[in-house]
Amino acid sequence: WTLTPGVSLTFATYNTTFTFVAGDIDGGANTANFLIARKFSGVWNYPAMGAKNPFDTTATGMTQAGGFGEFIIGELFSFPSITILKTVATYSDPVNLLVSPLNIPGAVVEYTIIASNSGGPADNDSTFITDPIPADTKLYVDDIGGGGSGPVLFTQGGTSSTLTYNFIALNDGGDDLLFSNDGGATFTATPTFDASGCDSTVPAITHIRVNPKGAFIGVGAPSPSFQLRFRVCIK
Repeated sequence: WTLTPGVSLTFATYNTTFTFVAGDIDGGANTANFLIARKFSGVWNYPAMGAKNPFDTTATGMTQAGGFGEFIIGELFSFPSITILKTVATYSDPVNLLVSPLNIPGAVVEYTIIASNSGGPADNDSTFITDPIPADTKLYVDDIGGGGSGPVLFTQGGTSSTLTYNFIALNDGGDDLLFSNDGGATFTATPTFDASGCDSTVPAITHIRVNPKGAFIGVGAPSPSFQLRFRVCIK
C-alpha cells in the first residue's frame, strides 16, 4: 500500500486497517504474527500494532508525520536485537582548551554513539542512525579526524558490524551522511561552517542521519558493533 497526504489531519493520532484477500497470503504464513512496516524517505520503521485478523491488520497511533509512505505486511522471522548507547564528554573550551574543559559558551562537546547487534541480521542497507542537534548548540561541521573525514567518524567495534561507511564531501549525493535543517522532515541540506568549524548554515542544521551500507550482522562475541563520533559547539 502507498498512502499519500491529501488535506491536513485535524486529530493527533489515528488507526489504519489494511485489508487483504486470501490469495495475497503465502502458504504457511500465520496472519496472527503479521507486522506492518512503513518505508518513508528510504527508512523502514514499524508502527504500533493493533488487531491482527485473518484478512486485515491494524496499525495504531498513526500521526500526520508518520502516517504516509509505503506500507507492507508480513511475518518477520527475526528482529535484529540492536541496542544504542550514547555518551557525551566535553572536548575543549575557549579558556581551558583541552585541559579539564568545561561546558561554557564556545566549548565543543563530543558525542559517542555505539550500536550493537546481539542477534539476527538487519535488512541489507537498512541501518539508520538519526540524531537531533541539541538545543543551544551547533553541529561541528569541519573534519574531526583529519584527512577529509567529515563531521562524523565511523569505526568498527571489537567484532565488526561488517557495515561500511562512505564520506566524500558535505552532502555530495553519494555519502552515507545526510543533514537536515528543517527539523528532520527532509535530509537535503548542505552545511557550511565558520572559522571555528561550527555550523553557519541558515537555517541551522537540526539533525544528522548516518546510513552505513551492508548487513549489520548479529553473530559474534562480543556482539558486532560500530561507533559514531560527532561534535557540537555550545552557543
